[in-house]
Amino acid sequence: MSSNVDYEVVIIGTGFAGIGMAVKLQQAGINSFKLIERSDEVGGTWRDNTYPGCECDVQSHLYSFSFEPKADWSKKYSTWHEIRDYIIAVTDKHNIRKKIQFNTRLEGATFDESSGTWLVKLSDGSKPRARFVITA
Repeated sequence: MSSNVDYEVVIIGTGFAGIGMAVKLQQAGINSFKLIERSDEVGGTWRDNTYPGCECDVQSHLYSFSFEPKADWSKKYSTWHEIRDYIIAVTDKHNIRKKIQFNTRLEGATFDESSGTWLVKLSDGSKPRARFVITA
């Protein structure tokens, strides 16, 4: 990691894409990353969309991470809460929760060409610097 950054990677969001990216970074030996989440829990759209009858339109056996397959979905097209619970379980199994800053919103990100880094402005007033920013 370069000495002029707080994190190699800042990931915005903890839905499927954010959690998947975090696990793959860890598996690649990249541990200098932080996830920023506006809510108090992971899950993305499956945390936010909780209306009656909300289900996935992709067959359940296809709707999982390749590194964490799930064979015991309760039905062909899973409900929001089963998918949300799966994302939470993957987060906890891979010890990602400690890397998440909850209840924090992204307010902006500015690329500094002279240093080749991003200055990330967060709703808590902090401004971490990162080599990469991923909106997930």
